[in-house]
Amino acid sequence: MGSNRISGSPVSTSLGMGKSINKQAELRKKMELAKRKQQQQSTDDVNNNTANSNIQQQQLSDQEMKEENDRKRFEELLRQSKASVVWNDYASTEDDYKNQEQIEEEIEASRKGVERLFEGDPAPEGTCWEGLVIPQTDATLGKVGTERLVPWLGKTASDDDEYIVVVCDPRPDSPDLQTTAQNLWSDLRVDLRQRLVIINADSPAQNRKWLKKNGWSTSETRGPMVYSDTEREWMKAYTALGDKRWSMTLFVLASGRVQKLVRDLDVYTASQVVPKAVAAFKEAKL
Repeated sequence: MGSNRISGSPVSTSLGMGKSINKQAELRKKMELAKRKQQQQSTDDVNNNTANSNIQQQQLSDQEMKEENDRKRFEELLRQSKASVVWNDYASTEDDYKNQEQIEEEIEASRKGVERLFEGDPAPEGTCWEGLVIPQTDATLGKVGTERLVPWLGKTASDDDEYIVVVCDPRPDSPDLQTTAQNLWSDLRVDLRQRLVIINADSPAQNRKWLKKNGWSTSETRGPMVYSDTEREWMKAYTALGDKRWSMTLFVLASGRVQKLVRDLDVYTASQVVPKAVAAFKEAKL
């Protein structure tokens, strides 16, 4: 009996300890799995919250962008108004691309809540571009042509430095626009000329005649990119018909937005204004 007690006790104890160790190991394993699951859940929650936050931010951006732009542009226009010194009736300020009258007009329009595009607003896309007519071919720009012309819609969409300079005029056979286009083509740097787009209300036939007159009808002497907007659909979309009278408007467009905008562009100073507007756009992106 004694022998049985001596030989049996260690075995029983060993088996009990083994079961206890196994249970502890199993418990630790379950706790570890639960911990990992909790960590994963926390990570998923963070990711979901981040994604939801991004979506909400985008939605808020779309809904509140105009109000935010209105506030920023109003502050900027006030700053410009205080800092501007006008050269003369036909000149832009020395350090800016708008003269005092243009700045004050923008402030007044912003105060009144005039329904028109301001700097920072999304640039209209789609049919207003696709319907533009190429004078040389009488064909519309179409979707493919639009993607080639408009930087953020084409292959260079990821390049924030890509932009185009658009000068438009809703007045038919406008001497101001024709003179401005000629001056810009002769005065601007090559890199700016390559981005220059002229949009007018003349028929393709009228534009062909005008291009030929300026020697811009051949590939060797190609002038600015000119498009006909006879129904003024593009100009309506870009609110370039004027609130009081028709006049020329300058747009610097990039990254899907109206980066810089000058209404009542003056024929005598356009060659000075365009480089300044582009420089201001580039400086703002630094």
